[in-house]
Parts: sequence; structure tokens; C-alpha cells
Amino acid sequence: SAAASVRTIDTAMLSYQTAFPATGYAAALLNLGPGAGNISCPAAGPVVAGACIIDNVLANGAKSGYNFVAAGAVPNAQGAFTQFLATADPSNLNVTGRKGFCGTEDNVVRFIAPDAGAPTRPVCLGNTYSPIGQ
Repeated sequence: SAAASVRTIDTAMLSYQTAFPATGYAAALLNLGPGAGNISCPAAGPVVAGACIIDNVLANGAKSGYNFVAAGAVPNAQGAFTQFLATADPSNLNVTGRKGFCGTEDNVVRFIAPDAGAPTRPVCLGNTYSPIGQ
């Protein structure tokens, strides 16, 4: 479930970047959902602060015993984020989960067992984390 949620976040980031090219990737996980304080998408529709791409539960960063974080990084000259990192770590190691997961703009979900805590982007892309079957 956590790996599938990271894939959902990765795909949502790509959709967000397409919908809001001046912003690039979302600054925070919350921006991929209906936005702060909203349970569903507002009648006004998607905006930068609440793109309505993922559900409110995942956008708030906790689902199925895992904690999720995602953020855009490396703004270009115009301020649009050109990279992102999404992570998932068990909320209670060895009880709610054992593996840690991460993803970047290459849309490959990677894992490490046992979980080693939220990685940096270079660690996620390096040899420490292994790609799951795509």
C-alpha cells in the first residue's frame, strides 16, 4: 500500500507540473490534494495550493500506517521547482511496516528494508534504495 501511495504521489507531481508549469512540482504534499482545511475539492476547482489530484487523506501525509512527505526542490530562474522527492516511512517501524520507500521525478519507486528513515534525493537515487518491480 505504501509503495502504491508513493507511485500515486509521483504521478500526481507529474500531473501538477503539467497543470501549473509556472510553479513546477508542488512545494508540499498538501498542495496535491484539495488544499489546507478542505476534505474535498472546492467548487472553484484546482488551484496551486490545492490541485485536487490526490485524496485528502494521502495529502495530509498519513495513510495505512505510513507517514508520507513530498516536496518540490531546485527552483529554476523563474522559481518553478524542477525536482521533487517523495518518501514513505512506517509510523511504527516493524509494527505498521518494515520498508521505507521513495520516489523522484523519474517516476521509479524505490525501497529499502529495513527502513532507514527519510532519505535525501541523492540517497534515493543512489545505490542504497532498490527499484521495485515496475
